[in-house]
Amino acid sequence: MKLEKAVFSICLGAQMQADITGARIYRLEQKQLGIYKVDIDNPEGFLSAVANNNGRVFQSHQYAFDLPQGAMHLTYSNDVPCQASNMGNHIVATQFHSDATLEVFTSWLLATFFSLRATLGAGHWFRMRMACTVRQLFSPANPSHQSDPLALSAALR
Repeated sequence: MKLEKAVFSICLGAQMQADITGARIYRLEQKQLGIYKVDIDNPEGFLSAVANNNGRVFQSHQYAFDLPQGAMHLTYSNDVPCQASNMGNHIVATQFHSDATLEVFTSWLLATFFSLRATLGAGHWFRMRMACTVRQLFSPANPSHQSDPLALSAALR
């Protein structure tokens, strides 16, 4: 940080960055997995793409962090008060996956499904639940998940 090199930390990287700066890292009561809404302190800033997506971002974590000392608060949500922060002009940390589009999220979901199926076997309940979820994802008769990531996220819980 003293060298003022550009750093962009996502999820675990943001937690590690907060830990290095002495901020508290804590376990959430409930894991955040799916698409959640965050509020942005400055919608015209460099997180404008998140603002343009109505604050909808992909989350996959069970830990969060307090705002590091000397950092500026950027985003928050009801469950996690510090979703993103920056230090100076060169260090940015986001708890959410700003790198994940709906297509990326879908590919992660499918990869997880096949990985769990290979690991756990094809249990009847698990197989039916995932088949229904994947069917909903790609059903032309029910396009709401494709246009509303929050509805998709709710369907996956």
